[in-house]
Amino acid sequence: MNILLFSDYVPAIKSKIKFAFIVTGRFVKVLFTPKKRLEIVTLKYGIKHQFDNSYFILHHKFNNALWYSFHSLRVKSTSPITVFDTQNIQIDTIRLTIHGFFRKKNINIPLTKEFHLRNDSFKTTILNLTTGIKFIGKISISSPDIQVFIPNIKVRKSNLNIQHSTFNSSNFL
Repeated sequence: MNILLFSDYVPAIKSKIKFAFIVTGRFVKVLFTPKKRLEIVTLKYGIKHQFDNSYFILHHKFNNALWYSFHSLRVKSTSPITVFDTQNIQIDTIRLTIHGFFRKKNINIPLTKEFHLRNDSFKTTILNLTTGIKFIGKISISSPDIQVFIPNIKVRKSNLNIQHSTFNSSNFL
């Protein structure tokens, strides 16, 4: 990353502005709700068969939440599904902090890596691959000329005459 190039900073600035807009929109939404308390709607994660070189998927949704942060991992999120690579996590518990309307709620999620998956034997190597395909000459792609004809469409106006008889209110009695 070059310090002098502004284009290197554009994606980071864009993501921070997007995060700020999402949080501001949620703030305005919570501002006009009668109950501003943080309530758990969904909190799902796998606790069995966690491998040390796999992914940890956390599905979380809370009412009146503005954003979520994971303090030990320094991640801020507005998405209800978060995926962590367990190889990059060196801690045993993930602390999820839910930020609401001047409220904060902490939840500790245990991360126990029980198993180790040895994937060395799953690597694929291809040696001496020969195919019987030989290209002779140039490959050219051509397409026919496509022409679109649109006919002239004319709109005709005609007067609409409705013939009716006059009536009184006494006619219906």
